[in-house]
Amino acid sequence: MAWIFSWRTGREAGLSPRLSNLVAYRTGFSYQLLEKPEDGETLAASLFLSLYRKDVTAGPISNPGAARADDDVGNGLDLSIGWKPAHDLTVGVQAGWFEPGDAFVTRDTSRTIFTSVTYSY
Repeated sequence: MAWIFSWRTGREAGLSPRLSNLVAYRTGFSYQLLEKPEDGETLAASLFLSLYRKDVTAGPISNPGAARADDDVGNGLDLSIGWKPAHDLTVGVQAGWFEPGDAFVTRDTSRTIFTSVTYSY
């Protein structure tokens, strides 16, 4: 099991222009559900909570919906499950939830589910 806390600001992310004027605080954990099986099968899950704030309250961010002069951009929750049943096959499910903060004019919560299957040969 791993516990992770990270901090990122748009000023330090020169190659990520979408992070302009945005500070992201993230914390979460990742857990390996299958402990080093002999056949190579793995199963892992992770959960992360993110808090997004404007660095300059009156400044814009890349999403034009956050037009209000408030530093509360919103909160997010990310869940990921990855299963590798064989050395050449990976299956993943990721779910994300974002609740806009007071900086947004319209505060509609968004949800996303993404699935993937990768076969390597």
